[in-house]
Amino acid sequence: MRNMHVLSFLALSISAAHGSPRLDPQAVEKATFSGKLPADGHASPLLVKVEVLLDRAHFSPGEIDGKSGENVTKALAAYADAHGLNKGAFLTNEIVSSLSADTRPILSQYVLTEQDLKGPFTKHIPAKLEEMKRMKTVGYRDVKEAIAEKFHVSERLLAMLNPRTSINRVGQQITVPNILVDESKAPVTRIEVDKDRQTVKAYGPSGDLVAFYPATVGSEEKPSPVGTFKIISIDRNPNYRYNPKYKFKGVKTKSRSLLVPDPTIQSV
Repeated sequence: MRNMHVLSFLALSISAAHGSPRLDPQAVEKATFSGKLPADGHASPLLVKVEVLLDRAHFSPGEIDGKSGENVTKALAAYADAHGLNKGAFLTNEIVSSLSADTRPILSQYVLTEQDLKGPFTKHIPAKLEEMKRMKTVGYRDVKEAIAEKFHVSERLLAMLNPRTSINRVGQQITVPNILVDESKAPVTRIEVDKDRQTVKAYGPSGDLVAFYPATVGSEEKPSPVGTFKIISIDRNPNYRYNPKYKFKGVKTKSRSLLVPDPTIQSV
């Protein structure tokens, strides 16, 4: 076990001469839990593994970055509740053991396609809503951001998994989280949005929790409504409409704004 920690440390400490530190894919695949939590502030092979397994189980830790944080903590607690496992402050042997029943590779190889590099991309996105509303569409800034979003991974971790690799060439093979492997979806009959915990939970016909996601649910300026509602339509790539009556802090526009997303963006 001690050798495993040494391997993880070395994988994170080897700095490439030209770019981000390197994260050894083999360290991610072989990572095990010793009962000791990974150090804060650094991408941990173990946490990358745990986040990918949570994502595949439909208990989203948010962006896969290999770091402990509020979203992964929420996902672990929800997973433990759904599977009748004991919860700790963060990770437990019982939770890791249950997640590890999924023995498929944690990482996989992806080959960049012409469509990946085609875009269109939005290289410069204004910070102010007043300026953004003049744009025809608001898309990804570049192919790296688009690929990171596709595989639910942070751009920094994507770079660490692919040191000295330029993600800008058709046919380029890169290492990514192996999340796009399970297309089966359990039927959902009820969705619970928790404003206080900032989470979304999906329940099956028998009342079992089948999916969990962190979410931004309203705000003090524009709180979400409270009550029970019936879903009548689903928009996977919606426009964003801003009503000046919201009076968001820092937004000075007095006219309604419509922000149109890139039509090539697909929800995963």
